[in-house]
Amino acid sequence: MCTKELIKIVTIKDIAKIAGVSHSTVSRSLNDSSEISQKTKDKIKKIADELGFEFNNNARSLSTRKTGTIGVIFDNSFDQENSSLFFSKLLKEIRYSLEKEGLDMILDFRINPFNKKNNIKKLINTKKIDAFIIADEYLTDEDIKFILDKEIPSIFVHKKPCFDKKYSADFVLTDHFYGGYLATRFLIGQQHKNIITFTHKYFGKEYSEFEERTKGFLKAMEESNLLADESIVYREEISFAYGRSKIKELVRTGKEFTAVFAQTDLVALGVIRGLDEIGLKVPQDVSVIGYDNIEFSKFSNPELTTINQPVEKLAKKAVELLMNKLKRKSKKISKVVGETIIIEPDLIIRNSVGRS
Repeated sequence: MCTKELIKIVTIKDIAKIAGVSHSTVSRSLNDSSEISQKTKDKIKKIADELGFEFNNNARSLSTRKTGTIGVIFDNSFDQENSSLFFSKLLKEIRYSLEKEGLDMILDFRINPFNKKNNIKKLINTKKIDAFIIADEYLTDEDIKFILDKEIPSIFVHKKPCFDKKYSADFVLTDHFYGGYLATRFLIGQQHKNIITFTHKYFGKEYSEFEERTKGFLKAMEESNLLADESIVYREEISFAYGRSKIKELVRTGKEFTAVFAQTDLVALGVIRGLDEIGLKVPQDVSVIGYDNIEFSKFSNPELTTINQPVEKLAKKAVELLMNKLKRKSKKISKVVGETIIIEPDLIIRNSVGRS
């Protein structure tokens, strides 16, 4: 004989009865009101957890105008081969950091690839989010004005958008100049003098992570009185296929080099594969260093020496800044100077670099 269990829905009234406080005290405690002592809030939250109480976000948004949800905007390169590996790692760390704060996340692109509508405007107009974390450098002046007019707190992480300078915002970025410099200094320290770099095409934007890496590369070469001009910079793609084919082309045409600074790990892995296919060994014949420290870099043969982007630090600091903005009375992207936090990358030494 089957029996049906009656499932009791836990309410604020239930929590209030057990805690011996008013309904409003429970509500304010669960909404982390500064009017309630921390001791009382902790007690009520503990009871709520034990009873399995869950906020009804729709109801909460009606009463507090808060959804408890952050919009995370990535650009469309998230779908591309190289970017997806790095951005997946960044997205994971952002999600972890938000969950530690009890916040949910909606991931979206700025523009819907199917109907071409603006997802930023949609998320704001439908009141689905409280704030944004944005990793998209292609936001327009119109996007920023809309976010400002609607007073949506926003943090830009990893990439700087190309919007009008009259708007200021908070950025959390990796020091890519230092990353390029660090990679090159390491190669020079291993007695390499003929070094080339593979990077992305530069389209003349005000800020480009790849251009910053290239500037760091050239600065290190110049400081050591080595050749430091465009003849050692190859600006094309950042894919495995490009690294594989380009390195073979350079060897065939007689280009002299003992080391390659590939400005993404996938390019570096392509370089290693291409060299192997023409009978050259890494690092015995050519040293290779990458950038990003993606998971695959630990499993290449040889294991890839690389520059580690501090993804966990980027995510934690972005969420920390966002929480501060949410707690402040003023929640605008203002027309005053915003905060820019620069985090240094670090060198991960493995087996793909040897002495020249």
